[in-house]
Amino acid sequence: MLSSHDATKQMTMALGIIQQINKQLTTQSARKALQAARYAVEHGNTTVMKVLLQYDKTYNSGQGSLFGADFEIDTWIESAFGSIAEQTVKQYGKPYVALFEIQ
Repeated sequence: MLSSHDATKQMTMALGIIQQINKQLTTQSARKALQAARYAVEHGNTTVMKVLLQYDKTYNSGQGSLFGADFEIDTWIESAFGSIAEQTVKQYGKPYVALFEIQ
């Protein structure tokens, strides 16, 4: 069980990782997936936080990719977090804005 201090620390670290990753993304779909991951972290999703922290450990340990950092990060973000946005749309429906005039 995480204490509130540990959860806050993990959230802060995960948001920092998201900021670093966002600077390196090249595809629009990866950016959307990362935005969904940010939303999940901001709302306390510990699974997403743990995935980001684990990726940061792996990526910063010197294990590079044969395809280059841009390809690796875009591919990883899309595969790890691409389904978050899709699940949200399935669960809550497609978001839209409606304007009404009350008379």
